[in-house]
Amino acid sequence: MKKRTFNSVRQHRTHWALSAEELARLLGRNASMVCRLEKCGQPPGGKSALGLEVIFGEPASKMFPGLYVHVEEAIMARALRLYEKLDGRTDRKSLRKRELLADMMKRATSNASHA
Repeated sequence: MKKRTFNSVRQHRTHWALSAEELARLLGRNASMVCRLEKCGQPPGGKSALGLEVIFGEPASKMFPGLYVHVEEAIMARALRLYEKLDGRTDRKSLRKRELLADMMKRATSNASHA
């Protein structure tokens, strides 16, 4: 059984009085894909997520908060492993990578405190 997560596609679509077919046409997709998105049956592809952002003016991370958290957690786990691998290295590239990873951690922590 798939875990269902909240998304706001249907709210946005109905707020703007769009049918699923009209939204699908704007996205260059079919209405069944929009229905699957709204029922959380499948995560949006990159083009669809960006398309919804263009149409509704809201970041995909806000429209699909559950998916965003899932992706963020997986990436941060891999970032931690990379950070640990770089431990003790002082060359310019390693320091630059660690700076990026520290910035990622700050953003993740900041996003968590706003949730």
